[in-house]
Amino acid sequence: MLADIKKQNYASFPRTLYVDIEEQCETCPKAFIFFAQEQQYWFEVLGFWVDSHSTRCFRYILTLRKRYDMLTSLANKTSDEKTQRIELANTLYCLGIIKNIKKVNG
Repeated sequence: MLADIKKQNYASFPRTLYVDIEEQCETCPKAFIFFAQEQQYWFEVLGFWVDSHSTRCFRYILTLRKRYDMLTSLANKTSDEKTQRIELANTLYCLGIIKNIKKVNG
């Protein structure tokens, strides 16, 4: 997949192509694919440095999302649950899963 180097943040060299990369999950040590389309989103839309790598598989992200959804659905959250929900929202936003910044602080 061709890259748009004008949209990238890089120190020395931009990425001219995105290719699927096999990575190792830091959480469950299984191999997963960091897809070219994901890389394009990270580097051209979210503005991550092109030297960044995905370090966790989708199973990890799915676990975070389920916990976030559960905390969001609670009617009367404790202060600890509110803090956890905000931290999860921030993590999911940084990963590109949550796209609306208002959900991070709301």
